Amino acid sequence: MSPYRYVTQCRTQTAQRLLRNQHLAISEGAYQVGISKITSILKSNFSISFT
Repeated sequence: MSPYRYVTQCRTQTAQRLLRNQHLAISEGAYQVGISKITSILKSNFSISFT
């Protein structure tokens, strides 16, 4: 696993915990963990489409 992929995975896992426990909006959880392109992360990691 590349360092970029590892960091992204850690950030998405932390964001998931925040969203579950603090009932934040997706954009707020992403911001708190340092993810700026949340839609591309969700598409690549979770196969979620925003169309």
